Amino acid sequence: MKAIIAAETKRAESLIEGFMGLPPETVDLATFNAAVLQQAPKEFVKAVEAIQRISEKAAPSQNDAAFAVNVVDLMAEYAQRPKMSPAIEPLWKAEHLVRESGLGWTLRHLLAVALSFGGLIAGASQDMSMNAQAYAYLALIFAVGSGALHLTHGRDPEVRVPLFVVGSLIGFCLLTAKFSAAVGFLALLAVSVIFMLSSLIGLMSGATNKSSTYEPQMPQQVEYNPYVITEGNEMSEPMRQLK
Repeated sequence: MKAIIAAETKRAESLIEGFMGLPPETVDLATFNAAVLQQAPKEFVKAVEAIQRISEKAAPSQNDAAFAVNVVDLMAEYAQRPKMSPAIEPLWKAEHLVRESGLGWTLRHLLAVALSFGGLIAGASQDMSMNAQAYAYLALIFAVGSGALHLTHGRDPEVRVPLFVVGSLIGFCLLTAKFSAAVGFLALLAVSVIFMLSSLIGLMSGATNKSSTYEPQMPQQVEYNPYVITEGNEMSEPMRQLK
């Protein structure tokens, strides 16, 4: 058990070094202060403290070893996540949950497209009723929110998410003021369709890469036979002389 925990401790130290941008062999978990991980998620800090407690045990049990493996796996998961501000991180988590459930991912994009299309129809009328206006606001909020969630899993979410939200709202207001609400919702519909197609392409390419991943095959187990003569062993020359 000590060997397993020692290996997981070493892996945890490497994850901390990678997360903090430190060179290898600079973190010693026994003396490491987890309080310096101020920018890390709370779960990551708790995992570091947990593996520290386990590594200090003089006689760890099998359950401790299994727990250490799970804790370091959790650290690896959080270490791979992009570093985000407290305002963007909840959006990232929400989008992650949506992507984990295929049904939620599909419904989110389809609903954004449907609401934008409905807003296009409602905005085509000259005089919008109170119900139509309420629907338009709901569709606008959902479409912009859906796009913001989608961008959290792209590059530079700290910049792109607020830029998209502010730009979408300003652009919608300008198009509505200059033309009509229908034109604004037409732009939102186009953006929603683009995001849906982008997610679909990314999902399909990810599945293709996963299916094409090389999986090494274990060699076939053959029972040892002491009477089998192979080329180059001590019996090769006597066997050739017998021929």
